[in-house]
Amino acid sequence: HHDGSATITGAAQTLASKTTIGELSVKLGRVTYLKKAKVEVAIATTLRTDVRRIDLEELSIAVNELSVAGSGDIGWTDDTLDLDVEVASAKGQSLKALVSAVPNAYAADFAGLRASGSPERVRGGLRRPPSERQFLARRESERTAWPRR
Repeated sequence: HHDGSATITGAAQTLASKTTIGELSVKLGRVTYLKKAKVEVAIATTLRTDVRRIDLEELSIAVNELSVAGSGDIGWTDDTLDLDVEVASAKGQSLKALVSAVPNAYAADFAGLRASGSPERVRGGLRRPPSERQFLARRESERTAWPRR
């Protein structure tokens, strides 16, 4: 099931999308990575072509019981990419949920594993800082762009 919307006004395009898949199986060659996995993906972004940036306001991905959410920015020039994206598991997500997302190809390695407990949160990020030239160009373009929400 998929729901989505878009608003296009000049240099800013807002996009929102939510997709739910009841059973997803992924097999590459002889290796099955996902077998009848329940998947849900939701995203809300603003593409700002005037400053070559995507404002990733909301990103949530769930595979089986594992759920992660994040936000950030993705900027670009003709030859570089500026990433600043952070994701974290849902607060209080159980270790069992993490194990539920282990690809089927590795499931035998976890046979008999018992998982319990809930860490505060598992977090990660992807950041590629811009060069000095990119930083100065982005700073100049942001000075003349609409204020960010």
